[in-house]
Amino acid sequence: MAPHSRRYVLHGAGVVSVAAISGCVSDESTDREPNGNESTTDGDSGSTETETEADTEAESTDTETEESPHGTPHEYEETVNRSVDSLEGSAPAEQYDAVNSGSRETTGTGESVSLYWRRGYWRTQDTSVAVVDDRLYLAGSGNLAAIDRRDGSAVWTTDLAFDTRGTPAVADGVVYQTAWNGVDGSSGLHAVDAETGERLWHVRSGENVGRAPTVADGTVYTGGGLDTDGLSAHAADSGDERWSASIGQYATTPAVADGVVYVGGGSDDDVVALEADDGTERWRYETTDRVWTPPTVADGTVYAGVRNGMLLALDAADGELLWETSIGSDVRHSVALDEETVYATRSEGLTAIDRQNGRRRWLSDVGDTAPVVVDGAVYVGSGDDVVALEADDGTERWSYTVREITDYDVTVSGVRNTPVVLDGIAYVTTHAGYVYALGTVSDGEGK
Repeated sequence: MAPHSRRYVLHGAGVVSVAAISGCVSDESTDREPNGNESTTDGDSGSTETETEADTEAESTDTETEESPHGTPHEYEETVNRSVDSLEGSAPAEQYDAVNSGSRETTGTGESVSLYWRRGYWRTQDTSVAVVDDRLYLAGSGNLAAIDRRDGSAVWTTDLAFDTRGTPAVADGVVYQTAWNGVDGSSGLHAVDAETGERLWHVRSGENVGRAPTVADGTVYTGGGLDTDGLSAHAADSGDERWSASIGQYATTPAVADGVVYVGGGSDDDVVALEADDGTERWRYETTDRVWTPPTVADGTVYAGVRNGMLLALDAADGELLWETSIGSDVRHSVALDEETVYATRSEGLTAIDRQNGRRRWLSDVGDTAPVVVDGAVYVGSGDDVVALEADDGTERWSYTVREITDYDVTVSGVRNTPVVLDGIAYVTTHAGYVYALGTVSDGEGK
């Protein structure tokens, strides 16, 4: 049986093998069938304390299911139509890298996609996969998993915390994951062996950390969350705190470039730059509203979205405003960049902006998540769909509808998380708990 909500399942703290978490195929499914997709089977700040594994007592790995007063949990229906054979490229962090670029030099998908595989894990909240070599790394519902990139099967899963949010970051054989809502003391930052799933260390760096970590030059940086306003820097090998700085509740996932850390103030109206080695503030730009979006840094410019719909371009060296433009309302996601264009999601959909002057190039009513741009196409989650748009004019290349589930009598659906596109395959996580691999099928390969 696939892992269920921690509300009704008591998990142990150990590493569970693939056999313990493979999903069941249900005879009765509440999942929706596809609409117009090629696949024939789917469519669808406090004190800091470091705890190492040697410091913790052994805990049982047995799983006990409690009776739920709200119906029964969903059993995921899984499909493997074909294996992913191309394993080139990596995306070791949210938006691909430490600068939140949202772009990669890799092959995109074709003019249409089919389902390679679909696996059920757990419901996710704003959590994409990190991809390194032949594995995907996924967090959700307090868990962290390594997934075989070829067919989506579980390699290992580790129970970390009450809740895990934010995309994992992977560096030098270690997976770093933030944890939120630490009523059991498990909030903060966790380090896990990427090969085995063994927990290496845990830092209680705040009451709640809901932002993805960023790893750069041997240091792990974490933003804020509810009742957590600090930006923290920790040694990647031990978790020891190097420095912390008060930024604002829900301070964003930071971007790190050329020895400087850039962060949005979250509940505060600022974009802040700090020295990476000691946290000394380099500059602070006061905005006109809250900054929820992680900054993106490229070619000496910092791009940041503001809640009131403004998109800013700031000089990375001194914070001077280069240009600003209104793109709509409530900009909550990182932008994606190619050589000439900034792609940003506002509450009404996606827009493309000239990087040099902030002028709009095109506008779309598609898009709810942070975008990524790969090989001439922009990929974004939009409602119940994953959508690819032509980067030059915003016309739709393809759309794929994901499945919904009924879990404890609650219907859950939608793509809330950024797609990851590598070597011709789009990896997509859904709020319902599925992970998809979508790609173009060549002639003679079949659907």
